[in-house]
Amino acid sequence: MRFAADSDSEITKGFCSCLISVLDGALPEEVLEVTPEDFGDLDVVGMPGRANSRVNTWHNVLISMQKRTMALIAGGKGGPTR
Repeated sequence: MRFAADSDSEITKGFCSCLISVLDGALPEEVLEVTPEDFGDLDVVGMPGRANSRVNTWHNVLISMQKRTMALIAGGKGGPTR
């Protein structure tokens, strides 16, 4: 899988950059197996206080990447290698 993303928000742009650095070049099934908890060491999951919207942004970017992966698989432009 190849990913690219951009955002007006610097925080969202940073989240996209982190996720892309991990998932760009991954196999489709690897992208689909990722959970937000896999990034717990980055202190994104479970951020205290008002940071809940930031956690939602992180999660939404990941979900968007996974939806695009599923759409590509469904469209016959590649599929899991299992």
